[in-house]
Amino acid sequence: MPNKVWPFLLVVVMSSGVWGQTVEDNRAQGMIQRTIQALGGEKFLTWKDMYGHGRIFIIKRDGQSWTKFWEYYRWEGKSRTELEKQHEALADIFNLELGKGWTYEYGRVKSKTEEEMRRFRLSEKRNIYNIFRRRWQEDGMKVLYYSPSDIETVKPMEALEFIDAENYTVTVVFEEGVPLPVKVEYQDRNEDGIVLPKSEMFFRWFRSGGVMAPHRVEFFTRESNTGLVEYTEVNFNVGLADALFQEPVPPVKKK
Repeated sequence: MPNKVWPFLLVVVMSSGVWGQTVEDNRAQGMIQRTIQALGGEKFLTWKDMYGHGRIFIIKRDGQSWTKFWEYYRWEGKSRTELEKQHEALADIFNLELGKGWTYEYGRVKSKTEEEMRRFRLSEKRNIYNIFRRRWQEDGMKVLYYSPSDIETVKPMEALEFIDAENYTVTVVFEEGVPLPVKVEYQDRNEDGIVLPKSEMFFRWFRSGGVMAPHRVEFFTRESNTGLVEYTEVNFNVGLADALFQEPVPPVKKK
């Protein structure tokens, strides 16, 4: 595990603008292609949907709580996450094809707010699968490569910094010579409008249906661990019904 000071040092070194190569540089292009192949190559580039379940933990100053979750995703921009009980209790649903989303709470349905939709769109922009499947080729996208000599860490690290046409920046960090990501860094605005540095760390990658997925993802704000998800199962190309990503229909109450 890298020394705790390294995220700050990474930001300082990389924000200087002195180092870094655009995607046209062979090192950046080569690293992107190696990562695509490590994530599954052609199977990674062509999967259509994903189902996973496990446990999600929320970490606060006064302790932590957890619940079971079930996750459904259809490429691209269609997401459904259920909590507590599958198909029965709580669900967050987003459908970017429709530009809509809904919250389902014990039979009640509420539309997602503009802020909730904004946050989901940003989460799609920094999603590690989206970055290496499509985003890196977007018009106006600039990709910078950072070598271990550019990053002051205890363990040698490499990084790719993706800056899109709207100047939204995501940095993907790797251990030197290892093509699977260990971390993504980005900034996000909280409910009070304050922009904070955030990151996600990936652990114990495994292969499912030819596509790699992390068994565990930990979330950080600044350097504080705010939560994690642990997958007990992930499957790709399971044939999810489109109805999962539509406005939920509350069950009819029995008279």
